[in-house]
Amino acid sequence: MSTWIPYRRAITGDAPFLNVQRYLRDLHRRLFVGGPGLYLVCLMSIPLLASLVTSVLFYKGWWRKFFSFRPGRNLRGWISNLHGWLGLWTLWFVLVIGITGAWYLWERLRGDAVDGVFSHVDVSASAAQPLPPVEGAGRQRLPFEALLAAVRKVRPDLDIGYLYTDRNGYFYVTGQAGHLLVRHRANKVYVNAYTGEVAYNQTASDLSPYWRWSDTADPLHFGDFGGLVSKGLWFLFGLLLSFLSVSGAWLFARRLARNRRYRGKARTTLAATGVAAVLVSITAPLPLAFLERVGPTVAGVARPAELLPGVWLFILAWVAITVLVALSWLAMLWRPMRHTGPGTGAAAVHRTRTARGQASQSP
Repeated sequence: MSTWIPYRRAITGDAPFLNVQRYLRDLHRRLFVGGPGLYLVCLMSIPLLASLVTSVLFYKGWWRKFFSFRPGRNLRGWISNLHGWLGLWTLWFVLVIGITGAWYLWERLRGDAVDGVFSHVDVSASAAQPLPPVEGAGRQRLPFEALLAAVRKVRPDLDIGYLYTDRNGYFYVTGQAGHLLVRHRANKVYVNAYTGEVAYNQTASDLSPYWRWSDTADPLHFGDFGGLVSKGLWFLFGLLLSFLSVSGAWLFARRLARNRRYRGKARTTLAATGVAAVLVSITAPLPLAFLERVGPTVAGVARPAELLPGVWLFILAWVAITVLVALSWLAMLWRPMRHTGPGTGAAAVHRTRTARGQASQSP
């Protein structure tokens, strides 16, 4: 696959379709399994927002503890305090990711079950305002330079982000025009590729609040609105959330091991974790089985996509780490299930100490 800048007609190099970015994007967006995977990922926004609500409800005086981190006396206490302290600083990030994730869930539900609308204006029938098709049979398309000049004439303010030379007969351009927090498609121009007539010209300020927010959700979710600064910040807080999920699981497993009253919760958590571990372990290597679907077609014959050695190494390492993490979580939850019996746990220790005290007082 050639990578190039369409509006400059400059080829910048060759790259395989399935690279590290594409792998992580499709894993995160839909677990490589299409619509069901997309729904499953978006549904995770609900427990994410629930964790935000429970945090501020049950962590008393949390607004006074942003600058009061205190290391614990042992490993468990240190991780517990660090977990709570980092949780405070990531509250805003949880709110942003949770709300935008829930929005993506609504968008999908609306498109699939309500009205079939996935965009505001487009050439497809799934748009709220579909553009009429362009009849191009037997007609000569205008030169690229003439079509680009037509766009520049009507939108000299547009910093072009993406350009499509043939979108169902239209010359289609999107980009930025100085509006705050909008994706490229908030500003777009459709030009009839055969007549040079501007069929539709949209700026972000023309949109209703609903569609303006629809074009704002992506920059907020991905953090790509401020260059490397915002991307680096989103990456950092994404790592912190990943740490919080691991530390929270470890602390919960330790609590299960210390108190037999949580044995029923251990069984439920073990079952849920087992299902998640199997699902992730199965879906993580799926792209390797579908290389034929994303490969090139040469002389009418589909060929498997070629992967760079670094991409192969990354995917194999990612799959191995994913499986190991899933197995470690199962092991953490299985250990208290195996060792927690009727004679162990905090309650049993309390009964033993009470019995010893009574025995020492008896004649």
